Amino acid sequence: MDQHSLYPKVLIAVPTYGRPDYLPRLLASFKELNYNNKKLLIINDDKRIKYKLDKEDPNIDICNMDLHLNLSVKRNLFASWGWDIIMHLDDDDVFLPERINNHLRIYDEDPNLEVYKNDAGFCFSENRISIANYTAFTNHSMTRKGWFKSLGYTSFERSNFDDQSINQNVMNRCNYKNECDTENLDFIYWWGNSDDETKYRNTFNADEVKCDYVENAALKSYEMFKKNRDGYTILKPDFECFNNIKTLTRRLKWGKRQEYLVNMDRSGASEKIRIKTNREKILFSEKKDEARRNYNRASRKNDKNL
Repeated sequence: MDQHSLYPKVLIAVPTYGRPDYLPRLLASFKELNYNNKKLLIINDDKRIKYKLDKEDPNIDICNMDLHLNLSVKRNLFASWGWDIIMHLDDDDVFLPERINNHLRIYDEDPNLEVYKNDAGFCFSENRISIANYTAFTNHSMTRKGWFKSLGYTSFERSNFDDQSINQNVMNRCNYKNECDTENLDFIYWWGNSDDETKYRNTFNADEVKCDYVENAALKSYEMFKKNRDGYTILKPDFECFNNIKTLTRRLKWGKRQEYLVNMDRSGASEKIRIKTNREKILFSEKKDEARRNYNRASRKNDKNL
């Protein structure tokens, strides 16, 4: 079977290290993809934690490793599994339900295409969500032919340059299509807050560049998850969180490009996203008005004293 078959096999390839908080919503995202011939493979190379699903799923594999790897090396391991089209996904990002169908439609339109990337996507950052014209190169898919022509990920000295390395390889060696299609948004890029210690856990892969701050933060996350008698941390899809994420994206697609009054709790094991109600917005506005009135009164009082 290849990408031109009626139902090509699609692999969602997720490397992870030290970020168990985000995997439940990622599992929910995978299960809600509107496509049957799919596979999710999670490669975890943090020997301090071993993952296992709460219920076995033939379409989901978790590979727990004791050897800590460079991120490019880890991403290249996915090539050894059986697939026709591969979609790389960072462990804190998610796909929306039509992700696979959107990409397969592009491959059907051009049988010679080897790599496809839609630059547009939803960007969750700080306390703001927006529709971005560029997200990350992980927002792409590749055929098996495109993968081997590109030579895969080749940034072995600096792990956080893995995206740049494959992007250059694709542009130099593959038949690819790159566009900004805001009508078919199917990718959510989750950018960590400026003070979010989880941001670089998956990036820092060499022991010499890891910092105590990052490692201690990972240990705090591990404590939130219970282990079974065999020492495995049990993962369960968080559909409630994923549904809240979809609700936020629908609000943006309805013509409102940005929503600022969003409180995103990133720290919990079953991460929840709460949308501020209209009443909260009114209270926020009233507080601003009151603060403005107090400032004006204080200014007038100072003027009189002068």
